[in-house]
Amino acid sequence: MYNGETWDMVYMKHLHDAPWMSDECINLYSRIIDKYLPSNLSTLRILDYGSGSGKLTYRLKEKGASVDFAEISQYMIDWLKQEYRNCGVNIYKVEYPQQLSKVASYDIVLAWMFFCNVSPDFWQIFLRGFYEIMNSGAFLIIGGWDEEDPVNIKNNFVIPFTAHKAWSINQLVNYIGGKFEIINNEKILISHPFYEDPRVFRCYKLKK
Repeated sequence: MYNGETWDMVYMKHLHDAPWMSDECINLYSRIIDKYLPSNLSTLRILDYGSGSGKLTYRLKEKGASVDFAEISQYMIDWLKQEYRNCGVNIYKVEYPQQLSKVASYDIVLAWMFFCNVSPDFWQIFLRGFYEIMNSGAFLIIGGWDEEDPVNIKNNFVIPFTAHKAWSINQLVNYIGGKFEIINNEKILISHPFYEDPRVFRCYKLKK
């Protein structure tokens, strides 16, 4: 489901009511992400790839980080530019991370829930792209479901636009190759506002 037009439709319809965009969900993810971040973020440049509303990473500016957003949806790009005008963030519309190679290099790249929404056929392409835009010693932080979603789970949100279902990222480690050092590869049981029962979430922290 990696195309801008599909995400334009998802965001236009559900920007303000999708559970994964709620403050409850953002706070849940933020607590998990913070475990993988350095204690001192000052002077670090962070890229939120597939940023959505940007709420996950904009809060890190208050801790001294420089934050950039990257999105494929033009609708979301326009929304981000309005929401964060005069806030000192860079906002990029990209299809692949390699497109940022002449713009910036990053100390931390956050790809949160990103790989769940991209077919494994493209995982190596994106991992190579992230590698290209990361500084030496930089971290790539990835989070996503440890099991696939049944298609009917997302009937009210995504299925009207595509037959997409979320991919499990439990096999992402097999696509990493020798470029990254695996710092963390762990599973966490979480209660999520989108699902009736707790689900297993997987987090990777990779070092270039």
